[in-house]
Amino acid sequence: MPEKTFEPGDIVELKSGGPLLTVTDVTGDAIEATWFTEAGERKEGTFDPITLQGAETPGARRARAMSGRR
Repeated sequence: MPEKTFEPGDIVELKSGGPLLTVTDVTGDAIEATWFTEAGERKEGTFDPITLQGAETPGARRARAMSGRR
C-alpha cells in the first residue's frame, strides 16, 4: 500500500491517537508538525509518515453532518 503524502497545512493525527497536528514541513521521510496541549502550550515534533493519518477537523465533521453525508 503506498504511503500517504502530506503537505504543509494538512491536519493529521497519530494513528495511536492524540491531539490534532498541523503539518508545517515535509522533508524526505520526516513530517514536522505543531500542535497545542490542553493547557494551550505550543509543541513541535518530527514524525515518520507511517505513524500519521489524515484527520477530520470538528468543523468538517459538522459540515458533513449538516449536509446529510456520512
